[in-house]
Amino acid sequence: MSNVLVADNDAGSLQLMRHILERARHQVFLARDAETALGMARSIAFDCIILDDNMPRHTGAQLCRAVREQSANPNAPVLLISAGLRINDPAYVASSGATAVIRKPCLPADVVRIITRALSAPC
Repeated sequence: MSNVLVADNDAGSLQLMRHILERARHQVFLARDAETALGMARSIAFDCIILDDNMPRHTGAQLCRAVREQSANPNAPVLLISAGLRINDPAYVASSGATAVIRKPCLPADVVRIITRALSAPC
């Protein structure tokens, strides 16, 4: 079982991710905004972090860079999730420091596959 932080300002998206990840036997922590997510990442060494790229006040890329610099586990895979177009830009993703992206809409099996792959990749 892995500890996974999911940050998204949309309550429905958070609950859906919780459901998918708990069924895959992960322990899930939820944050509704970037500030809460960063605070949690500073204090808990998460195995994986999933960040919505379209949160108010901070993009997922901005939060990803902060997590890489300040988290208790800076080597944890960080995944950007979004229905937006930015995560389709390889330069944007590379500059964010993200490990991978999850494009919405997505199937639960795809979410689990992407997270499993990220968790099994060497740091």
